[in-house]
Amino acid sequence: MSSAFLRAFAAASTLLLASGCVLKSGTNLGEVAKDAGFDNVTTGDGTYENYTAVSHERATEIGLGLGVFTFKLMELYPATTNEALLLEAANKTKEKGAEAMINVHPQSSYFFGFIIGVYVDSTNGTGIEF
Repeated sequence: MSSAFLRAFAAASTLLLASGCVLKSGTNLGEVAKDAGFDNVTTGDGTYENYTAVSHERATEIGLGLGVFTFKLMELYPATTNEALLLEAANKTKEKGAEAMINVHPQSSYFFGFIIGVYVDSTNGTGIEF
């Protein structure tokens, strides 16, 4: 292999790895609850003793991103935030009468590619009424 190719590869790899330090991870559940008009959005079952499950909803995003093999570094398009993706699922449950969401799985992400590739983000949760 030519040394120019190896230098370009090393520079691209270093840039991709360094950009991973500035990525935001996690999901602000309080923001989602406020935006959806819910009493609460929680990863557990909250403090609800008597509730009825209304629906279990999932939201999925498929897009183009940067990464290395299965490690996603950056979303290019459509680059929906974790909160916006969960809000999509929350709005689906609200349409069915939910007042809160429990057992939320904030976000799981899969990346397939080298440097540029396809990613799949998904989130889900159970809407309840009490």
